Amino acid sequence: MSDMSLEIAGRPPQEGWLKRNLASIIRHGIINFFMIVILLPLAWVMIMSVKSRPDAMRGDFWPRKFDFTTYAYVFQKIETLPINMWNSIYVTAGTVLLTTVCAVLAGYALVHMRPKGGGIVVAALLASLYFPTRVVSIISIYEIQNSLGLINSTMGLILPYVTLNLAISVLIMRSVFQLVPHEVIEAAKVDGAGPWRTLLTIALPMARNGIVVIFI
Repeated sequence: MSDMSLEIAGRPPQEGWLKRNLASIIRHGIINFFMIVILLPLAWVMIMSVKSRPDAMRGDFWPRKFDFTTYAYVFQKIETLPINMWNSIYVTAGTVLLTTVCAVLAGYALVHMRPKGGGIVVAALLASLYFPTRVVSIISIYEIQNSLGLINSTMGLILPYVTLNLAISVLIMRSVFQLVPHEVIEAAKVDGAGPWRTLLTIALPMARNGIVVIFI
């Protein structure tokens, strides 16, 4: 190895590295901060579930003695636990699936199909975020659920949850699809791909990050 290569191999990072990557460092620092803010309460709840009663009263984060008897009590004494867990999984899965499908279709149509009145739809979705929908729509939700025969049914929970989460989900997917270049979509159309094929094979793979956000 020549003297030149040895000098390059042992050369310290360039002085401008921090300046060039400062924005990325700040961005990742903010993301990690909010990730900790979200995960720390969850970790606290998990730790609390295995604390003994004296440790729970003491207030320390890490328990001095782990106690798993509460989990045994839950599984042995609560007979409705399996059906309760199934109802939660059923309602959550149905809500996530319907919301994601509707948000993907609506977001793609608003950006790349450019329907008439699309601006009005976006404005209406934005306006709905500023109203206390969960408060003012209780009577309407009850009347619709009652007319559909969905009162006191697990399936009846899915539609209100989808409705309440749909506006923000559509806006998220609209923003994600705006990052997909129109030239790519037009090139797929020129090659003979229809709207569904273009969405499934071209747009969705490029918008998978937004789908993950919707799922979360």
